[in-house]
Amino acid sequence: MKQQLTGLALGAALVLSLGANAQKTQQNGTLEERVLKLEQELDATQEAFKALSQAAAAEAAAVDNIHIYLNTQAESAAAMHKTLARSEEQGFVAGINYPSRETLLSGWRDHLSSLQRGVPGAKPAPVETKRRR
Repeated sequence: MKQQLTGLALGAALVLSLGANAQKTQQNGTLEERVLKLEQELDATQEAFKALSQAAAAEAAAVDNIHIYLNTQAESAAAMHKTLARSEEQGFVAGINYPSRETLLSGWRDHLSSLQRGVPGAKPAPVETKRRR
């Protein structure tokens, strides 16, 4: 009798399990429908990934262009520092009202130095100039 009850309990559990599986399959569709849905989701995810990859590449190119621009500005500022020093060596500050010329050169140098600070990806060497007086 004990074996019969155990067999009956196992049989009932099996029937209930199959019934629950059948109900779950009906709720979610057949296996083929579920696989098709997953394949569609995978395709959509791959398309979204491709779009995001292209957007990231475009952003990286824009950042590269910004770095090129900033480095060009820093190089130009360094070249202007050299020009001002050469002009000063040639006597630009000599003559009438030379302190105003020194003030102009000082301000210009400060401005050019600020253009060279904080350039991403490059550390321009500080430009030393000779100052008279």
